[in-house]
Formats: sequence, C-alpha cells, structure tokens
Amino acid sequence: MPTSAPTAPVAGQAAAPLRLSLVQQAVKKKTRLSADKGATVAVATATVYLLGKVVDGAQSAALADGKQKILPRYISRAITGDTDLRAVGANWLVQVVPPPRLPSAGTKTGSAGKKVKNGGDSAADSAHEYGSAVRQVVKARKLQISSNAADALSGIASAYVDELAGLAGELAQQADRKTVTGEDVLGATGILLRGGLKTETDTRIKDALRQQVPAKA
Repeated sequence: MPTSAPTAPVAGQAAAPLRLSLVQQAVKKKTRLSADKGATVAVATATVYLLGKVVDGAQSAALADGKQKILPRYISRAITGDTDLRAVGANWLVQVVPPPRLPSAGTKTGSAGKKVKNGGDSAADSAHEYGSAVRQVVKARKLQISSNAADALSGIASAYVDELAGLAGELAQQADRKTVTGEDVLGATGILLRGGLKTETDTRIKDALRQQVPAKA
C-alpha cells in the first residue's frame, strides 16, 4: 500500500493532542529517571506523528475497501503495508485486533451476574489514557473510527511511548545522567526507527525542541 504524504506540522502544535503530564509520568515510570520538558515534548511529538501516520494508512486501507470507518483490520494493513511502520510496529499487531468485548476492564461478573470492580489490567488502563489523543488525531482528519480501532491505537501509543522512553533512559544512564533529555529521545529514534519515518519524526522533534523557551540560568 502506498504511504500517505506527510502532514505538515503546525508550529507549536506537534505534541498538542497528547497531555505532556501523562507522557512525563510514563517516562518516569519506565526509566525511574527524571525527564526534562524537552524529553517530554520529544516523546509526545513523536507519538502524535506516529498516530497520524497509522491513521492515514488505515484511512487509505478503508477507502480501498470502499469503507469510510477505520476498523482494526485497516490499522493492521497500515502497519504491514508500510516498510517503516512494519519495522517498528510488528509487535503491535497483536494489539490491533482486540478480542471480543467481555465485561469492561476493571470489572468482573459476580455470582448474581452483577459487575464488581477489581484491579483490572494495568497495561490496558495505561493504554486507555491515550484515548483522548487518539480521538483528537482522528477528529482533526474528520474521520470515523470504531471503538475497537480506537482502543488499538491507544495501545499502540502506549507501547510506543514505553519503547522510546526505555531506549532514551538507557542512553541517559550510559551518559551517567539522572535526567532524560530531548537529545536522548532523538538518540532513541535513531535506534528504533528507520527510513522516512525516522527522518520525519526527527524533523518534528527538532522543530518542537527549538520552540521551547530556554531555561533560565
């Protein structure tokens, strides 16, 4: 499937759909290190761009089937049909087609058939925190998406943040630093990504970092 043309970044808006506080918490949890604003902005920018690229590919796959709504199978096709996405996202495909919906995560059915709260799946809970960003990315393109497909994209966002954070944290530790920086995230993209996906991601991260107000001495 041909890759879609990259969407030009809007100044100051590259990471906007994704809450920086959520990303910062995720980086800290993954690395057990501090994360400066540059690292947070870099991870958020990379994640929003990746979501947009997957959504664009899924839209193309849906249209090829004569459909308007994005379904999980179109997300799968977007990843497998793009060399750069496939290289980084092969392990995400198990998340793309969710199992049939049973009682919601965080609940279980009691003997009387009533839903009872339990601890739920922490990974699933984390993934759902990215749902707002997914909805905004889809809404910006004026597209329709099924709830299962939106859940799949949330899971992809969560996994991608973890992967970037983990690699960036390793680079920070190798440099004997206790704070993850934007440069560490750029180093992580150099390890994780390839081809046009890496080039576009790095460009957007650098643009976003340049827009940050320098810290006072």
